Amino acid sequence: MLAGRKLHDHSTQDPQHGTNCPAGLPLFNIWAIRALMRQPTLEAVSTRPPEASALPTEASEATEPEPRSNYLLRHWRGQLPLPVSCWVNGSLLSLVLLALYPIMEAGMREMALRTAAWVNISVILFSMSMTIWSGVGIWRSADHHPQRGGSRGWAAAARVVVALSALSFAVTLVRNWAPQLKENAAIATGFDPLGTIDAKLTSDGAGLVLRGMFGTGSADEIRRLLGAAPGVRTLMLESAGGRLREAEEIAKLARERGLNTYVESHCESACTYILLAGRDRAATPNARIGFHKPTFPGLNRSYQARATAQMLQFYRRAGFSEPFIEHVGRTPADEMWYPSRAELIDNGVINRVSFGGEMASLATKDLRSKSDYARALRGEPVMAALERRFPGTIDQAVAAAWQAFERGGNDGDITSAAREALNTSSPDLIQVATDAQLESFARLSIDQLAAAQAVSDAACGLLIASELDVQNVLPPELIEREIQWTTQVLEGAFQPLPHVSNAQFDAALTRAFKSIAAEHVEVVSDLPAYADQPGLQCAASIALYKSVLGLPAATRKVALRGLFQSEAQ
Repeated sequence: MLAGRKLHDHSTQDPQHGTNCPAGLPLFNIWAIRALMRQPTLEAVSTRPPEASALPTEASEATEPEPRSNYLLRHWRGQLPLPVSCWVNGSLLSLVLLALYPIMEAGMREMALRTAAWVNISVILFSMSMTIWSGVGIWRSADHHPQRGGSRGWAAAARVVVALSALSFAVTLVRNWAPQLKENAAIATGFDPLGTIDAKLTSDGAGLVLRGMFGTGSADEIRRLLGAAPGVRTLMLESAGGRLREAEEIAKLARERGLNTYVESHCESACTYILLAGRDRAATPNARIGFHKPTFPGLNRSYQARATAQMLQFYRRAGFSEPFIEHVGRTPADEMWYPSRAELIDNGVINRVSFGGEMASLATKDLRSKSDYARALRGEPVMAALERRFPGTIDQAVAAAWQAFERGGNDGDITSAAREALNTSSPDLIQVATDAQLESFARLSIDQLAAAQAVSDAACGLLIASELDVQNVLPPELIEREIQWTTQVLEGAFQPLPHVSNAQFDAALTRAFKSIAAEHVEVVSDLPAYADQPGLQCAASIALYKSVLGLPAATRKVALRGLFQSEAQ
């Protein structure tokens, strides 16, 4: 039965049904009539003029139907009724797509990152195509709606909705879809702008140092290296983050292998997923461990909120407190929150504070020979100044450090060997410092001792014994003050000042002892004897320095010079 098609001539329109039919003919199946007319009956052959068969009649033209097409094409051409185009192919289609997105997103979490990027590209392009298809079809259907007997008002309203939707489409394309397509295309084709993590084995084979960003392919690289290095026990992390999917895969590998995680410099954003996977999780006091909300180019508010909720749920399962989680949730993606050491320990982000130097990682910094190590030391301004004043100092330090390296020592062993060589290969700078410089050094010593004790009594004891890795433990501003002090002395006149006699020193020190506790006097009189009580060593040393600085100027000068002079002997 022919319905909804307009016949061209000799027809009337049924105002109720909107169906055009030939006048005076019943509604027979037009296809059946055409089939019957094609039958070569004897009567037709004998009575029809030969030339008439080739001439189309007006009636046959009028009854010729429009070619049928599929549903998608009919909507695109505007041949569907306006309510169907608007409500089914517009509103209902949008609701279906919105309902499918979370399902597809959940499925993509199980895919490799590059595969998920291809799926994302396909979903975005499909969404764009469906939006254009829906809008064009509704607009064209609105054009035909009055001809079908529909209201011109509804047609105009539909066009307004399509126009507003087109504007929204343009904004979404620029703000969301275009950035997402660009980023996903880079990931899918292997040109991730974040690159791949730089992973290197330590010289002793017990650690794997991860530096850089966790871009596409990072998990595969770590999996390959771990498979070839069964002796790895620790992952050392130096990363500002990267792709969460890659970090999750590496964290899974760390848990499966029962690896430890260790941070000396920084571990931020997605890197924290890997840190939390460690069986033993250690960081130095100067390590920066940062958190913020996740991000991806082109994310709208809805997806940003969903991604943030997933991250916070991960941290919640890790045992973080709600205040900690709330702080992460308040930190924008373009900022970074660095919790205090106490907050990190209380929430289980780390379970141990390291004094640094635990890994044999110096060789992973392209320091693969003595000349590499010497070049690195000469690049430090204070070391260059020391070498100018005492030629050959760096070579002696490098020789000692390289011996520790060849013995299989870790970074702490190598640094300590170099420091010891530096101390013994050049005259004590304190012997040529001015009185003002000695006062400055005493104040610096108090601040360094207090900072080390704030980390732990053990750290303070190592500082007193000159065995602490100060670069990883003490605050950077204190390191900078020490460098400036050393450089200032090296650039001075460098003329030894008069020696202080024992009698002068004893008299000045006796006055200093009057203002400190008797227990502290006993400790500073023989510091090595209290090596097993580093907290007491630290408190006594701070008390002595403060007391000396409180003496009258003349006595203070004698006490300071005699004190450091005694330490140098």
